[in-house]
Amino acid sequence: MVRGCFASLDINSDACFSHDLNQALVYRDAVGDLKARVPLANLSELTTSGVDLNASYRVPVGNGLQVNLLVTWLRNYVLDQIDYAGTIGSYNISGAFPKYKANLRLGYRFGPVDLSYNLQYLDAMDNQGNISDFEDTTGYQGVSSTLYHDLSANWTINDSLDLAIGIRNLTDEEPKFFDIPIDQNTDPATFDTLGRFYFGSLRMKF
Repeated sequence: MVRGCFASLDINSDACFSHDLNQALVYRDAVGDLKARVPLANLSELTTSGVDLNASYRVPVGNGLQVNLLVTWLRNYVLDQIDYAGTIGSYNISGAFPKYKANLRLGYRFGPVDLSYNLQYLDAMDNQGNISDFEDTTGYQGVSSTLYHDLSANWTINDSLDLAIGIRNLTDEEPKFFDIPIDQNTDPATFDTLGRFYFGSLRMKF
């Protein structure tokens, strides 16, 4: 930058002065030392594509069984020409990018009681460290597919009182572990770290 500024022989040239910042890029400070400002630039590029499918259907069984299904297919997740679809980790970008995710919810009303079952599926993911573009493929551990089951019930006792109970992670699925130097070798934003969890609440309207 400094050589380009001196070579331009014009203090107002693009090599010496930033019109976006309205400041000199090459200048002397109060004590006469030569300084250079380097403007920040966001040179990364992220592109992604995929398909989301959302379907709902009411099965004519008893009071009606409500079925909701959401399926996501991640075709690619490309950051700086590297595709992270189907990977997990923090090698160059932190996150989990399963190629397939699905959420199935079954709801049934039995008189004043609403019953609900929820199934969450996460596809298996390879470790980001195994991506061939990094030239460091030394067999980093990835994760297998994951299933979570949740049950809940809501009882409308009367017009002003509701009782809700439920269980999350019914099968007590443990968090997936993989090679990553943070968060105790798992991803708490993706996997349940609490295990089987019971909850209940009583709501009153005044």
